[in-house]
Amino acid sequence: MLNEMKFWAAKSSLIQGLRDIPLHFQRREGYSQHGEDNFLLKTIFKDQKSPGRYLDIGASHPVRISNTYLLYLKGWSGIVVEPISRLLRLHQRWRPRDTHVQCLIGETDGVAEFFFMYPSVLSTTSAEQYERLAATGDRLIERLELPQITLGTLLQKYGEGRGIDFASVDIEGVDWIVAKQISELDKRLVPRCLCIESNDEDANLRVTSLLQGVYQNKERMGANTIFWNEA
Repeated sequence: MLNEMKFWAAKSSLIQGLRDIPLHFQRREGYSQHGEDNFLLKTIFKDQKSPGRYLDIGASHPVRISNTYLLYLKGWSGIVVEPISRLLRLHQRWRPRDTHVQCLIGETDGVAEFFFMYPSVLSTTSAEQYERLAATGDRLIERLELPQITLGTLLQKYGEGRGIDFASVDIEGVDWIVAKQISELDKRLVPRCLCIESNDEDANLRVTSLLQGVYQNKERMGANTIFWNEA
């Protein structure tokens, strides 16, 4: 089992490394999976004159299927949270203006188990989510014990007392935890706009219920729901 996990880890690193080579040098109209980044710039932030600040939790790749890379190219910057070392190094190399944090976001400060999957976008802290993935043939690369902090702790340590214009959350099956913590934040710290993944209708209903008193507007785009308040 250990040798098999090492094989998949090596294969994942090689494949991803080859795919990453040209990405940073490409310029496209958008980088989000379903056009979320263009929706933000053309609808929610169309009247914003100066670059904003984002929070990207579960950022994954700095370019591929990124909700914040187009914003970065427009002069924005912010806090990037990514637990996978290889991906965080790419952020540090290609997006140096950002603040890079290697940790998990959860219900408590401490240490939590992280299921590092192949492909990496399926990685999760949810044992239930991992069991579902394993049952359908997705590969576990490694189980890791990683530092975990709450959203409040993250903003206190790295937020610099500044507001967040846009938050992107993609943490595979436990996104509702961040939604709940956003609903409990001081209003001054609530991101003006939030894009959060909820892969099925039950997950979407749970997230929407948690945020119904926080945001005035919402738009469903693929597996994501965008919530926002007017400026």
